[in-house]
Amino acid sequence: MSLRDDVDAGLAAIDAPGASKRLALNERGTCEVTVPIPKQAATLTDERLMVYVRMSRTGRRFSLRTPLAKMRETPDSELLENLLQRVYYPDQLSGLSVAMSPEDDALVAYYHWILDSITPEQFKALFTKFATGSLIVVREVAGMARQQPAIEPVHPKAG
Repeated sequence: MSLRDDVDAGLAAIDAPGASKRLALNERGTCEVTVPIPKQAATLTDERLMVYVRMSRTGRRFSLRTPLAKMRETPDSELLENLLQRVYYPDQLSGLSVAMSPEDDALVAYYHWILDSITPEQFKALFTKFATGSLIVVREVAGMARQQPAIEPVHPKAG
């Protein structure tokens, strides 16, 4: 079984019962997952978190990512230094990393899986931890945006 097959099995494990469309990677190796968030848990735009699952071109790795903010302009060095230092300590951003997406100039939270396989149970646990950790990072970025004009947070009310 390939890692892609493992990821598809993991997506099936997180799929909502009775969903009209089964979660699975498309022909490009990507899948968009909408995670509903109860109002009392977080103040997100539309009470949902978008998580994107993507296989690497080689098929030997996959990534989870969620958009945090659009960059209105080149961020200043203070912001970049702050983000890089926070990523260094795993508990500060819930073990997630942040990066600038070259595809859309967005600040994203991400996690790369680099092992050869993953069980559906492990994928479900990883996905849940990623979504939970993302909520913390969303709040952090919304707070930073109040002091940094370069950042336009995806979830401005979260801070």
